[in-house]
Amino acid sequence: MLYSGVSGSDALRVEALEVEGLVDGTWTLLGEVSGNAASPVSVPLAGADGVDTVRLRFTTPSPTDELARVFEIEVYGTR
Repeated sequence: MLYSGVSGSDALRVEALEVEGLVDGTWTLLGEVSGNAASPVSVPLAGADGVDTVRLRFTTPSPTDELARVFEIEVYGTR
C-alpha cells in the first residue's frame, strides 16, 4: 500500500509509479500503477519470490508540481 498526497487535495497524489525488487542482484519490475486517483493505492506484485529489497520509481509524480508526496509505504509478504 502506498499513501500519497496531501489531505484534501486529490491533485497532489502520485499519479504513476513502478515497484521494483532486487532479484539476484538485478532490479526487476514487480508491479506498476498509472492514472492513480487513490490514496492508499494497492500495487499487486508479481514475481516477488526471494525479494528482500524493494524500491519505488515515480514515473509521474504529482501532476501539479512534479513532487512525489509519500507519507507511508506498506509492503506485505511471507518468508
